[in-house]
Amino acid sequence: MTAVVALETGQGVWIGCDSLISSEGSKDYLKDPKWFRIGPFTIGWAGDLRTPQVAQSLPAPRLRKPRENPLGYTLSELVEPLRTHLARRECPLTDDWIIITGKSLFTLHNGYALTRSALGYAAIGSGSPYVLGALEVSGENQDPEDRIRQSLRAAAKHCPAVEPPFHISQVR
Repeated sequence: MTAVVALETGQGVWIGCDSLISSEGSKDYLKDPKWFRIGPFTIGWAGDLRTPQVAQSLPAPRLRKPRENPLGYTLSELVEPLRTHLARRECPLTDDWIIITGKSLFTLHNGYALTRSALGYAAIGSGSPYVLGALEVSGENQDPEDRIRQSLRAAAKHCPAVEPPFHISQVR
């Protein structure tokens, strides 16, 4: 029950999220963004709170070599160790995640498949259809931070599981 969005630009990747956490009649707001870092990876999460907390104890992987394929690197150095790490702790990946490394943006699906959209943006969580629609109609020449903020506002207006305050940052 959230919205996490990331957008590739020529200058790098931007990420944004709402702050709402909710379950069966209760809600609260997170102080921190719905993303974390493991070495050179920034990981945005949606859904279950325990899984990202457990994932944060994964040791940092090595840095990517200059000509190394980002997809292969992410699979071997993050996704496979993460799958093993979560399985040992009986903590399944039940929701999609966003993974950013360098200027590359991927979606990690709940079956551990990794995809990179040709659109240059991705969103996860229950607000993702609204975010994706807003990004599609926004101008590509618009400031990336503004595009993300507008897409999160659209999701908050139409999806009861998305609420401000919003966190937005360029991944460095």
